[in-house]
Amino acid sequence: MAIGVRAWCLCLLAAGALAQPARPPAFRVGVCTHFSQGKGYLPENLSLARQAGIRSIRDEATWRPVERVKGQFAMPEAYDAYVDEAVRLGLEPLLILDYGNPFYDGGDKPISAEAVEGSVRYSEFLVRHFKGKVKLYLDGVSLAGVKRREFPEALRGWQVLR
Repeated sequence: MAIGVRAWCLCLLAAGALAQPARPPAFRVGVCTHFSQGKGYLPENLSLARQAGIRSIRDEATWRPVERVKGQFAMPEAYDAYVDEAVRLGLEPLLILDYGNPFYDGGDKPISAEAVEGSVRYSEFLVRHFKGKVKLYLDGVSLAGVKRREFPEALRGWQVLR
């Protein structure tokens, strides 16, 4: 049950990638923003992006600010602000679920079973919180900075999600 939302997201993404659309999907032009890092001028930058024909933004939803107390999740106001403004302007947000959390594996990429489970709970929280607003997610947690010798261990997170 704890991995349900993330597993379904991955299944839907895989099914969408395998499906043969009747016509090619519209090409999306997007930009990377760093509003989650406090960079940029939210309303002005998004308005200019929209005027330039941009249809999507990519920004982080970093794990550490979401789980400041182990096992307790709260959405930072800044994350809601940039997602809400993007949606209001008709932009499609893509959120990067990224990096480690100091409560697990010393803040490094999740390798241990506890850290993998923690990253799944964090991902589920984000997907539930942004339901109806965000459809696109990029998993930057599982394989972030993985060295070749660590690859089999890092993939355990994906195996759990199957």
